[in-house]
Formats: sequence, structure tokens, C-alpha cells
Amino acid sequence: MTALDGDNANGETSTMHVSLKELTDAMDTAVYVAEKFPLVVDPSGQATRFLKYQRGTMLMVANPTDMESNSLRRHLIGALKHGSLLVINFDSLITLELEQFFTPDCFPREVFSRQQLFSPEVFGKLLRPSEGDPDATEFIINDHFKLVVLCRAETPPPTTAKEMCVIHVRLPSEGGKPDASSDTADFAKLLGVAKESKRNSTELVEAAFDNELDIVVSCLDKNYDIESEDGHGHTGLSEASCQGHKDIVNLLLERGADPNKCNDENRSPLYRAAYNGHLETMQLLLESGGDPRLLSKQGDSAYDVAKNAEAQALLAQWDLSKTDKLVEERRKVIEAKWQERITNHVEREQFALMQIHSELLEIARDGIVEDLEKRLEQLADEALETGERPRACADIRDEKGCNLLALAAQYDRVEMVSLLVSKGKALEIQAREMLAATVSSAQKEAVEKTTMLARVWKVNVNSRDCRGWTPVAIAVFHEAKKSLRVLLDNGADPSLKNQYNKNAYYFAKDDLDAANNIVKSRAEIRQVLIDWENEHRPAPVAPVPASPEQPRSKAGKLSPKKTASKTPKKTVNVSKSSTAGDAKAKTLKVKKAK
Repeated sequence: MTALDGDNANGETSTMHVSLKELTDAMDTAVYVAEKFPLVVDPSGQATRFLKYQRGTMLMVANPTDMESNSLRRHLIGALKHGSLLVINFDSLITLELEQFFTPDCFPREVFSRQQLFSPEVFGKLLRPSEGDPDATEFIINDHFKLVVLCRAETPPPTTAKEMCVIHVRLPSEGGKPDASSDTADFAKLLGVAKESKRNSTELVEAAFDNELDIVVSCLDKNYDIESEDGHGHTGLSEASCQGHKDIVNLLLERGADPNKCNDENRSPLYRAAYNGHLETMQLLLESGGDPRLLSKQGDSAYDVAKNAEAQALLAQWDLSKTDKLVEERRKVIEAKWQERITNHVEREQFALMQIHSELLEIARDGIVEDLEKRLEQLADEALETGERPRACADIRDEKGCNLLALAAQYDRVEMVSLLVSKGKALEIQAREMLAATVSSAQKEAVEKTTMLARVWKVNVNSRDCRGWTPVAIAVFHEAKKSLRVLLDNGADPSLKNQYNKNAYYFAKDDLDAANNIVKSRAEIRQVLIDWENEHRPAPVAPVPASPEQPRSKAGKLSPKKTASKTPKKTVNVSKSSTAGDAKAKTLKVKKAK
């Protein structure tokens, strides 16, 4: 993805050129970095197809019903509430501008500005309590909302483009001869409908071994591969079978796990269950297509290593003619479950992202530093392994737009705050230094890992939530003294105002009643700001005393002799206290100037 071009201060259009795969990241960059909503230029139509599969609504400019004022208002309110996309599709129309559809009480001009749109004075006019909408004081905007304008023409509407961040989408095939089949494959791969993303989770395997059913379910809900393995090729089903955890075995089989997937010693789940004598687990595996004829690398079958006579008897009495039929049935079950996962991939991915984001937000609230480090490293490794963007990072946000740093500051989790404001910067520096010294392929892999970690840890110390609150203002409001100091020392700006025109200094004032009596003192949190200001205030420059022998002349032309002779008279005149004396002194000064 190319860097963000354009100088906003000079009124130029911000532009990016990206591939289809980079579109989601580019839209996030437009909203959270350039602070503009995206205008997607899509000559191929692939981005349009992709956005149709995303959570939100697509309105066609060519359809008068879609662009009717009340339709725009209802869809805008819905997208703001649910944090979804509101896509305005111009298609190939080049003579229209978005401003032609603006109406103050339905679709206001402020939709161009995220900060203005999120103001109660603006979105409050859109609400209709008589039609079931809440009052402005009760309406909560979800920070994930994005207004997206789509355009298939190479040149987007100029007035609209000036107010938005223009993203030009180019497909890989456009570098040479167009290939429709490769374009379709690229699009299918992006959506995940051509091939399921395989995300390995050792946590799932360990949880299955430890009989932690809730964690196993959580991992599966986060779209981790049901056949995840540890370093020795043990799957969750293999580990649960080894320990005789029947409930987990049953769950994994229902979700489509393979009962005949072997570890690095070619030992199947049934082999391991028999070795430990877990009869109920053995029965369940046999009835699900587990094959007792599979041999380990040592040439042993499940019967050969069965722990006791009961286990051997169960295997000996099993009708092997049933196994071939059950294996075929199991193959169909696995295929059906796989197809089900593929069919619902987009929905499953959305649900998985919600689960992961909720987990990270809870970790930030609780201030568990070790868990955050472990989880973000897992997500970085996963992104490197799959070649996809990380499914979460330190800058994810809750429904109010608060990121991990804002939440940690709110609850005064000072260790978490310190980690978030420093680790991303340290990793960026480390990645640059490693890149400069990179020689071998192993070093290049280390650079890629460090760069990815820097990406998932990157956070803006002055990021804003959907009401314009910064972490430092939140820390002052909640009187989080330790976190406030860390934020200030790492570049937080206490003068930044929210959409109510209030900043951290305002929230540091005492609460007063009608008679100006102090109801609640905020002296302690205010003192943190004062101390920080005193430490960072520039030292005053001491004036250089003039030499008594050669006083400096104003005009630079008076001789030292004349200046010295006139000095006593000037001193006498200034020392007089009467009005007449002052007037005389002023007269003398004027004469001297002449």
C-alpha cells in the first residue's frame, strides 16, 4: 500500500493507491489517521463486490428511492448506531456530487467530518423520537461507523473528493494483461470463500488436554482451526482422547474433527485412548469412524497397546466391517462441516473478530500486562503465518471509540499504560535498526516478525474516542494520577479539546455548587498537571546587565561623555513623585531624544 499522499493543511486531496487485499486497512487509515471518510475509486468493480459482503448498507445514487431524504436519514442513523458501513455508490455517474443530497435534518453536510457528525448538536437533529428513535442524550454512536463513497469512474466527483480520502483500488492483474479468472480468484481469496484460512492455536490443544471446555469453545468461536496442532502433531481431539475427556471429544467430533488424524509418531486418538484405558472415549471414537487398524511408527495398533483387558476386549469385539462404512460417513461429515465453515466464512470471521476484540478490551480494563503481550504476539504470528492482516491490534476500539490505552487510563492501570505508550515505539526503532543490518534469510524473518509486532502494538497517545475524548482527558476525569503522569511524559497533549470544547485542564477544576463552595476537590490530579508544566516550562532568559563605564545608547550615536553627563538629570526627574515633576521628566526625555 502506498503512503498517504496529499497535504491536508493546504487543502489538497488525500490519496492512496492500494490492492484489493489492502482496502480494509486503507479505509482504517483514512478514518483514523487522515481523519477523513474514504472515497473508493473502483474501475474494476471488485471493491464494490467486496463491500457488498461487508456489514452495512449500500445505497445506489442512481436509485431515487435510495437517495430520498428520509431513506438517507434512516440508513445513516442505523449505521451510526450499529457501527457499520454506509456505502453511497455513484457507480459510473460523474456529473453528481454528494452535496446535492444534503439536507440539514436528514443528511447534513457534517457527514464529511467525523468529529462534527458525532456532535449531539448534529446527530440530534436526525433523531425522530416519534418514530422510535432515542433522545440525543441516550443515543450512543458506535466508533466503527464509516461513510464510504464508491465511484467506478477513474476521476471521482471533484468536490466530494476534496472532502474525503481518495483510495484508488488496483488489482494485481492490472499490471499486465487482464485475467478475469485471476481477478475472481483474488476476490474469492479475499472473502475466504475459495479456501478456509487455517489458523493454528496451541491454546486450543492445551485446553483440550486440561479439560477446559470453555476455552476450547472460545477458540473455535474465534475461527481457529479445529485440527490445530502442537509441536508433536497432537490435535485437540488427540489430547482430549489421551486424557479421556469425553465431553470435549464429543464436542470436537460434532464440529467435524478427524478421529484418524495421527501425531508425529503416527498414533491416532483411538491409539492414545486405548493406551490409557479410557473405554467411553474409545467407544465414542469407534462409533465416529476411528480406525483400530491404524499402526504407529513402531508397528503397534490400538489393540497392541491397550492398557487393560477391558480395552482389549472392546477392540477385539468391534466389527471391523462397520469401520469402513463409518470412515466414509465421517469423511462426509468432515466435508459438510468444512463446507459449512466456508459458506458462513464472512459471518464467522465477523463473530471471531468480535470475540477477539472483546477479549483484548477486557484485558486492558483488568490491566493484565502478561495476557496482552501473549495475545498480541499470537495475533502477530498468526498474521505472518497466514499472510493476512492482523485480526486485532493495540488500537482496537470499543463501541464508544475507546482504545486499549484509553481504557487502561480510565482504570489507572499504570503498567498497562506504560507498556502501550512505549512498546510500539521501541519495536519500530528495533525494526529499523535490524533492517539496516539485515544480511541472512534468518535475519530477514526476524525483521518481519519485529515489524509485524510493531504494527500490532502501534497506538496514538492522543487518539480520540467518538466524542473527541483523549486518553489524557479520560485519565484526569477519572483522577488516574499515575497513568496521567505516564501519558504526559510520553507526548499526551492536555490542551486537546473534545467535541464539547473541554480539555484535560477543564476536568482538573474543582466541582463547585451554586454558592461557589467546593463540592469535590480535584487538587491532587490538578497538581500532576502543574508539576508536569513546571518541569517542561522553558527556563527564563536572564537579561545581560549593561556595562557602567559604557552604557549603550538608544541611537548608538551619543558619545559616552554626553551620555554620562545627562544620566544624573534623568535619575532626578524619574524620582520625583509629583505630577508636575513627572511631566517635566517627560519633557526632558523628549528633548534628549531630539
